[in-house]
Amino acid sequence: GGGAGIGVQLLEDPRTKGVMVMATTTGGPAAAAGVHAGDVIVKVDGESMDATNADVVAAKCRGEPGTKVDVDILHRSDEDDDGNRNKKKEFAEHITLTRAKINPIPTVASTFVSEGGKKVGLLKV
Repeated sequence: GGGAGIGVQLLEDPRTKGVMVMATTTGGPAAAAGVHAGDVIVKVDGESMDATNADVVAAKCRGEPGTKVDVDILHRSDEDDDGNRNKKKEFAEHITLTRAKINPIPTVASTFVSEGGKKVGLLKV
């Protein structure tokens, strides 16, 4: 099994309506390029991914092994360069990835809900 892609699991973030990376495949093209869980995929091949969903983004990232795909990523971190936890740091990066044969990784689904002002993460394994 498996297919050619960039090696990410995607999740729709209900807070921002963006599609974010939930996990990367170890040794996959995205992980090798520095993509991390929590990063948001903003564009694929120059096309905005606003108002789309994880299925659309995933389909655009898939293709024949060895072909290239341009991806604009918004990197998100809960720490700044000095390790201060409460400062959000975001920066955008344009990367070109070469699609590769990806072995399927176990499916895990998760989402965020707000309950009485508290953020609660739900995980389905």
